[in-house]
Amino acid sequence: LARTHLTEARRSVGALRPNVGRGEDITTALKRLADLGQRTANMPIDVVVDELPRLGDVVEREIIGIAQEALTNALRHSRAKRIAIRASAVQSVGLRLSIADDGRGIARERPTSGFGMTSMQERADRIGASLTIVTAPRNGTEVVLAWEPSSLPTQVHVAV
Repeated sequence: LARTHLTEARRSVGALRPNVGRGEDITTALKRLADLGQRTANMPIDVVVDELPRLGDVVEREIIGIAQEALTNALRHSRAKRIAIRASAVQSVGLRLSIADDGRGIARERPTSGFGMTSMQERADRIGASLTIVTAPRNGTEVVLAWEPSSLPTQVHVAV
């Protein structure tokens, strides 16, 4: 029991700072996260990523953190047979990211406001993105992040 809780604590602390390689773009990070997830959970993870614009280190770090948490949640809780990660450019400057599973969904009696959900929402808020979670019992869960530069808070537009 102690070992299980220690593993969970390490995972939670690790999620606070996403596992991003220096200079790693979103496409590379998503493929790396999927590869790691497939190896540790032995579950197929499809990755479809269109050509994406660079969004800046701060925005990309938060997006990767959201993807990492959503994927971790799907692997740990969904009992899915398959997970799909999709990312595409929006009007050549923004991004739409989806992490979807075909698992059990989030039941009404189970809270959706756990640490992972709160962390994802806080990350989305920090970069002015919208985060939507679509779920239904026995029909899976999809986490959708949408970000466009026009939605970025003013204080982030600092000229150096």
